[in-house]
Amino acid sequence: MAKNKDDSVKRLDVLKMIGDCLFDAMQWSKYKDPSCAHFAVSYYDKAESLIELLEIHDCKSVGGFDKGQPHPGNIFDRFDWLCKKYHDPEKIKFACGISSYQNLRDYFKEE
Repeated sequence: MAKNKDDSVKRLDVLKMIGDCLFDAMQWSKYKDPSCAHFAVSYYDKAESLIELLEIHDCKSVGGFDKGQPHPGNIFDRFDWLCKKYHDPEKIKFACGISSYQNLRDYFKEE
């Protein structure tokens, strides 16, 4: 659990930034123009860096080794675990209200 109220707010802000980066990566990856690919990769990299920051904060290791945490299958799984640890992901509001947790889950967990 978060150590204090301020710590929790900062953690939620980082989760929102991760969601925003994943949403931006999702948007850019839909373009078929190869010149746009670097934007998608850049946002994936930013999201992964922020995920690693929270993983280190939470369990002192990159990759997430919390008790009960399943081995992550993709970048969304890592984000999802961090969200659900202390927050209800469905209630997290991302930038501009354009995307939601459900939009991200649908995109990254396509069967």
